[in-house]
Amino acid sequence: MMENYSIYALKGHPDWNRGIYESLMKGEGRYGWSFAETADLQILRNRIDTSGWNSLSVDEKDCYQDFLLDMKVDDYVVYINVPTYGKCTLAKVVSPYFWRFDDKDFNHRFLIDTKTIRTFNRNESMVRPSLSARLKLQGRYWRIHAKKEFEELVALLSDGYGDIAVRQRTLSDNKKF
Repeated sequence: MMENYSIYALKGHPDWNRGIYESLMKGEGRYGWSFAETADLQILRNRIDTSGWNSLSVDEKDCYQDFLLDMKVDDYVVYINVPTYGKCTLAKVVSPYFWRFDDKDFNHRFLIDTKTIRTFNRNESMVRPSLSARLKLQGRYWRIHAKKEFEELVALLSDGYGDIAVRQRTLSDNKKF
């Protein structure tokens, strides 16, 4: 179905989740641990390469989330508990990482395709248990490797199916046999 891509699960913060969601709706993904004005990951990586890890301040080390530099176009992000607890919002990435410091946090950024935004309850029956388990908080970020289950979910969400519609479709499909 989909080509070579990665799926990143991202942790928000209860105080920021509504703002993260609003940014997504405007086409911009945001990630925290970016409270230091000097935390541009591209600059920090360059500094590490030339002067070593210890050239970073304590705050810069805390903000150094270098996995964002590995994120590429056509990867997916899934925000956990965004916009509200138990919900997840996914979107397709359409730009590499960039930095814009204009808030107290969540200044690490990348662009997303707003046509791919889907919000769902991670405990709905249409979310396979193996994927649902991966949509529970496990840290700041992690990769999801359940691609088949993820692709099935994206297809269902893209077709407009929610939990009740999936049950009705399944019952209808079973009557054909």
